[in-house]
Amino acid sequence: MKNTVVLYYPAIDFKPFYPYFWAPLSILSVAAPLVAEGFKVILLDGNLGNEESDRRVVKENLPDCICFGISSMIGGGQLERGLEMSSYVKSLDGSMPIVFGGPLGTVIPEALFKDSTVDYVVRGQGEYPFLELVKLLQSGQPIMSITGVVKRGDSEINKPAMYDKESLPPYPWHLLDVEKYVRQDRLLGERVMNFISSQGCPHRCGYCSEVSSYRSRWKALTAERTLSEVSNLVKKYNLDGIKFYDSNFFVDKNRVIEFAQGLIDNGISISWAASAHPKGLKRLSDDLGLIRKSGLKRLLIGAESGSQASLNYINKGCTTEDMRR
Repeated sequence: MKNTVVLYYPAIDFKPFYPYFWAPLSILSVAAPLVAEGFKVILLDGNLGNEESDRRVVKENLPDCICFGISSMIGGGQLERGLEMSSYVKSLDGSMPIVFGGPLGTVIPEALFKDSTVDYVVRGQGEYPFLELVKLLQSGQPIMSITGVVKRGDSEINKPAMYDKESLPPYPWHLLDVEKYVRQDRLLGERVMNFISSQGCPHRCGYCSEVSSYRSRWKALTAERTLSEVSNLVKKYNLDGIKFYDSNFFVDKNRVIEFAQGLIDNGISISWAASAHPKGLKRLSDDLGLIRKSGLKRLLIGAESGSQASLNYINKGCTTEDMRR
């Protein structure tokens, strides 16, 4: 019985906007429950620039492959490169199921099915829907209805999946060559990694894909588990900085305070950065001293505009006064 799943993260044109790329947490997270269930998972990151090697790995492992998964953003050339790899896989094995995930598939899955190589699209959080799909494909059972999964030819589009992030196994870092993703950051440190502790956002900003992807819901790891996973990551790879890529890290005031206090109490000396909505920071205004003491060095605040009319127009859910505070 086949037991291998290959997950591919296409290269993105990051250089015009950013000096480097980070670990591909999307496919790493999707891999977590697969690894826990005993599947062999191979991760390929196009950003490493090993296209020839990646294609060789694909060709070598395809005979034992259940399906080929691709996680892609819309811009930066990722979608085009993802479809190119999809075409390559189909050229080797026309019956190999191709599964796409990411913002485009979540918002308008029918757009991906315009490419004849795409067989399934996973909407919203993909870890458990993809696991269920893999199990059915492995067993040869018919694919009927899986929340968050759309198959080519479906007359109805399943709603995006969302569930407690706490239920997911930890990131299987051993699937990556982690040293290739350790970065130097002038503010955070000499050895910095990325991490995501929550999914979604409770706000309804009119320009943001989170609204469609997660329907303005937010699910997070507990402060205790976030602290545990960050601590393990820091110790194992000798890190001195963590960059949280949560869309909105500061939703739950108590979680943030407990995490910050935990860093201090456990002597975890790191610098960290995270993104925030102005409303979230306003709720934490009396606790920012503690949070800063825990190592917070950079805040990315979604201010968007200094005009209240513009904020209202994009449904930002805050005022210019919130930002000034």
